[in-house]
Amino acid sequence: MSVDVRRFIGENDAGFAEDEGQHFAWAAKPGLRNDKTWASMQPGDYVIFYSQGLYSYIATVKLRIQNADLAEALWGRGDDGSRWELIYFVTHPIRIDIPLENLADVLTLPRESVPIMERESLGTLPFYWVG
Repeated sequence: MSVDVRRFIGENDAGFAEDEGQHFAWAAKPGLRNDKTWASMQPGDYVIFYSQGLYSYIATVKLRIQNADLAEALWGRGDDGSRWELIYFVTHPIRIDIPLENLADVLTLPRESVPIMERESLGTLPFYWVG
């Protein structure tokens, strides 16, 4: 399935759609914690994706947009009718496979400073390639 992202993004971001010919998107459903995390993301920031006890991928944020229509075109709606509309596009993800308990060591941070996003924060969405 392919979605023409240009139909959903603003003119200021139109150059992004021409960037590389392929895009990787991730998203979260609106909510107090997700809204705050998503709003703090800036292009160039690193994101690490967590699933089932493993930090599995790392990528760099390219663009973030809030767009319910694009979310529905990409992922449909959740069981409760909500949409993953806090969308961010990232560079090609790099597989890292670091267990949760080892991330602090890899980043040389105190263990208590490594944030853990709830599973619902990331949902069960796969990376979605937008061509």
